[in-house]
This record gives sequence, C-alpha cells and structure tokens, in this order.
Amino acid sequence: MPKDTNLFVLFMRPLPLMVYPAVIFAFLGYAVSLAWVVAINILNSFVLQAPPYNWKPDINGLINIPGLLGNLIGAWLGGWLVDRYSDWRSKKNAGIFQPETRLHLLIIPGLIVLAGCLAFGYGVAEQLNWTSLFFGYGMVAVGLTAVPVATMTYVSDCYLPVNADVLMLINGLKNIVAFGFLYGVVPWVTEAGYVDAYGTQAGVYVLILLFGIPLAIFGQRLRHITATWRIIL
Repeated sequence: MPKDTNLFVLFMRPLPLMVYPAVIFAFLGYAVSLAWVVAINILNSFVLQAPPYNWKPDINGLINIPGLLGNLIGAWLGGWLVDRYSDWRSKKNAGIFQPETRLHLLIIPGLIVLAGCLAFGYGVAEQLNWTSLFFGYGMVAVGLTAVPVATMTYVSDCYLPVNADVLMLINGLKNIVAFGFLYGVVPWVTEAGYVDAYGTQAGVYVLILLFGIPLAIFGQRLRHITATWRIIL
C-alpha cells in the first residue's frame, strides 16, 4: 500500500459499487441467507430447552449437525454443481460462457430454504417432533452457502477488475444486516408467532431470489451498460 494512501478514501472506495444490479442481488441474497440461519441459532435454545422437548444444553448443541450438513450440501450445490451446469451451457452456446448461467440453479436453494423455514416455523408452533426442527434448520443452512457461492462468483465474473472491492463491500454489508437482525428476531417471533415470522422469512427469501430472473434474462445487456460506468472512488 502506498504511504500516502488515505484510509478514509480507501474505506469509502467500494460503496458506489452498490449501484450495480448484480452487486445488489448478491448482497441481498447473502444477507438474508445469513440472517435466517442466525435466527435459528438464536431461537433454537429457547425452543429445545423448554417443554415439551426439555433438552439439556449439551444435547441441544446437536442441532448444529444438520446445519453443518446443510452448509456442505449448499457449498456443493452453489459451487461444483453450478460450475458443471455453466460448463454444459457454455458448450451448448458454441463455447461462449455467460455469467448469468450461474443464476439458473438458484431455484434449488430457493425451494429448499422455503421448505426449511416452513418446517421450522410450523414445527415450533405445533410442537412437532424434533426432527422437523432439525430438517428445517438443515434446509435453511443450505442457502447460507449455496446462494453466496453462486451469486458472488457471478459478480466476480461480471466485474473482475473491481472484484476485491465488490466482494469486500458485499461481505461488510451482509454482516451489518445479520448483526441488526440479532436484536430483532426474538421480539419479532414473540409478537408475531413462529408461523407468521417464518412464513414471512420464506416469502422474503423467495422474493429476493426472484430478482435473479431479470438478471438472468437481461444480465448480458446490463453488463455492457454498467461496463461504461466509472463510479469507484
């Protein structure tokens, strides 16, 4: 780093990149994927250590097993599977790679997280067997790795010259969202109930991922337009 680098300018430098549609989509997808997992991490002890489950804290910790498995499945889905799919689409497209092909498979984590939110929310509200909570958490955890891996790779493909600044911006902003969600999730489920709260989470998640449809359709045109922008500080 040059000695005359202004740290304030260096900190502010990536912020204008938020006007890129791909960056907005990646940020929102990553933020809600993390926030929904954080919500279950915060709430599961209030549920499993109370009647009718009455689990001890050390047994309660086993809920992290489906979370880990969900993360591994999501990493495979958003990484290896999306790469293979993109390679296949490139061959079908005369060898020309289009970054938007990375968005096509987001329908899979979208449906899985949708089902996971409903399984956890209804499972708690109806006091179903603990397996519904475990499966719900595991399915929500799929989104934590699948969506960020696919979307952030998509952003890197689109804006490679400013890749480092973009990824730093997305990671910083999604942490702010998740941190703020820490303080709101308990009052939210207390007031609205688990069914309404997790039904809303499922709807918000699907709504955000639906933004990937216009990106998949018009992404190439948008990339050509935004390539002429000179907005980084």
